[in-house]
Amino acid sequence: MGMFATKIYRILTEGFTTEARILLLGLDAAGKTTILYSLIYVVDSADPERIDEAKNVLHRMMTDRDMIGVPIVVFANKQDIQDAMDPAHIMTKLDVKSLQSQWHVQGTSAITGEGIYEGLDVLSKMVKEFKKNRAGRF
Repeated sequence: MGMFATKIYRILTEGFTTEARILLLGLDAAGKTTILYSLIYVVDSADPERIDEAKNVLHRMMTDRDMIGVPIVVFANKQDIQDAMDPAHIMTKLDVKSLQSQWHVQGTSAITGEGIYEGLDVLSKMVKEFKKNRAGRF
């Protein structure tokens, strides 16, 4: 799992100077690794100039052999800003339909909290389905 996390970290941080961290804690056998078999990708919906860069990073990450098939929820963030790209536009610009994974694009606002719960709910259902399908292969 360590190599997998390192690969994802490198892909996500290449070319960026702002650091973000997510801390996942729990006792052994609590399911931390299982939770990591999913991805939340946050896109700035109010920044159309960087949407191609966001697409390139997403596709590079999702074509890694360890990520193929992993469910992904895209948070189309900053929906509270006037003229932000709507989730359907983000879906098209990121070309998520071409990914070999189950996906969902959720409009969100980190400021108001709008859409965050809904996106996590969808992700939870996708992870359950992913785990069920994976169990049949082994």
